[in-house]
Amino acid sequence: IHSAMDGVHSAGAPEHAAVAAAAPPQRSYSRAERIFGSMRFGDEHGVVPMATELGVALEARGAKLSIINMMGGGDIDRAVIDGIEACDTFLVFGSMKYGEDTGNSACTYYESKYAQDQKKRIILIRMIPFDQQFEHGQARFMFGLNKLVLPWIVGTPMPAELPDMI
Repeated sequence: IHSAMDGVHSAGAPEHAAVAAAAPPQRSYSRAERIFGSMRFGDEHGVVPMATELGVALEARGAKLSIINMMGGGDIDRAVIDGIEACDTFLVFGSMKYGEDTGNSACTYYESKYAQDQKKRIILIRMIPFDQQFEHGQARFMFGLNKLVLPWIVGTPMPAELPDMI
């Protein structure tokens, strides 16, 4: 799993190196404890802050939610492929535009197809009301597979039981 800082260099900033050296080592997670978070980015989707909140709750329970948030110089394709391959569980944050083929090879359309091809355990979080339909066929397909769907509507507080259900 790549961190948000992969590929980013801080030349001439020795204080950052000193802080990093003083930080405690990060825990290593097994494949079974790794969860790849697949979501649409951008303020208009409203998902990233919610996913970050869920990630904190999952970490307290011994699982690591990977949210790929690329910085300059990173390779999004490599980060997504590595993240999906390293995880046991593919967690879909199903907002209205989930599953759109944006033309980017690392979009949620291709992420979800790759996770299915890799036979990952898929958990679906429905972030739109049940009386609304997803805009894109890939999300309609995934959320129509008769799998358990966990509700958490965009902009609402996280259901207290959600981290334990995941």
